[in-house]
Amino acid sequence: MWLDGAPYFCTGREERKARNLAANPHCALSTGDNALEGGPDVVVEGTGVPVDDPAGLDRVARAYEDKYGTAVTTEGGTWFGLPDAVRGGVVLTVRVAPVKALAFGKAPVFSQTRYTFP
Repeated sequence: MWLDGAPYFCTGREERKARNLAANPHCALSTGDNALEGGPDVVVEGTGVPVDDPAGLDRVARAYEDKYGTAVTTEGGTWFGLPDAVRGGVVLTVRVAPVKALAFGKAPVFSQTRYTFP
């Protein structure tokens, strides 16, 4: 989820990802797929910072609801219950303060674009 100039993600509090971030908050996250054509693949590098204030968690939960709608709000949806898990602190919600991002364009015009953040 991209919100207010930074990507956010959630993970289980006991997952390897959460333990790795606790030991070293520098991280990279990526999104995309293995198709030759279509939207770009994106990699964001930065520092992962847990979100633990209720107002921040509510903003992230609302962003998930706004973007994914029934997938997170309707029983049987792909990520049903995620906003409530975010609000309740059941999952670890992390804001990645971005330093650098790379976007890789796909066919028919292959490209690479580098972004830096202040």
